[in-house]
Amino acid sequence: MATLTIPRGMNIDILSDVSTFLFSDRGKKETDKLNIKYATSSFVESLFSFLQIRNCNIVNKGEITDFLNNHIGIIDYLYEAPNIIWEKFGDVNLNLELCFDPEIEDDEGTLFLNIETGIDVREALDKLGQIDREWLIPIINKNIRKFNIDIEII
Repeated sequence: MATLTIPRGMNIDILSDVSTFLFSDRGKKETDKLNIKYATSSFVESLFSFLQIRNCNIVNKGEITDFLNNHIGIIDYLYEAPNIIWEKFGDVNLNLELCFDPEIEDDEGTLFLNIETGIDVREALDKLGQIDREWLIPIINKNIRKFNIDIEII
């Protein structure tokens, strides 16, 4: 018996863009990593298109694609984030960037969605704090511990 493997919370709308689905038989090991990477890449490309339409610059696309292959649970949150940010900050530009800690050997990085804003620093930090309290902190789990939202004062 075969079952469709979909990560928890996966946005089903994006499945329509994928021509190949991953199936696994019960009792067998995880599907071949190359097949997972291929299917995930379709999800990631759809995400990138979605974000770019919403004024988001993808800073290091190749590294982010590899990162999201290993942290697919973050994809759903990246679909939600622009609307949550715009509710607090208005129509702002965003930058999606994978950052690495040079002091950690083999660091896989942390994904940052940075908000470009010209408002007062205290006001920006207050709005970011609201996003953290009202949205990000309540949904924190192992899927998004490598995802963060920050501000860039321009």
